[in-house]
Amino acid sequence: MIKGLRGATTWSEDLNNLLPFYRDLLGLPIAIQIPGFVVLGKLGAATLALGTHSEVRGRNADPARHMVALETDGSGSARPAWSSSRTRPTPASCASRR
Repeated sequence: MIKGLRGATTWSEDLNNLLPFYRDLLGLPIAIQIPGFVVLGKLGAATLALGTHSEVRGRNADPARHMVALETDGSGSARPAWSSSRTRPTPASCASRR
């Protein structure tokens, strides 16, 4: 029986293009990190994993193919710095800031 979300994995040509967005901008803690793979969040709860995969190449032609929903408390009191901006950051734009 399915009881709830355990986690999601997003594969990339290079996880280091995704990691700064989720770790630095969104503040998700690293639970596990090994070469080519990282698990974000708290172990025992729903987590987000990012990994480098040999079969993934270039930009995703369909950006809506894999979407991740992040739970919030809904209070709006801890809005990120970009919340009033018209353009939302993406993993690719964060990687270019490194």
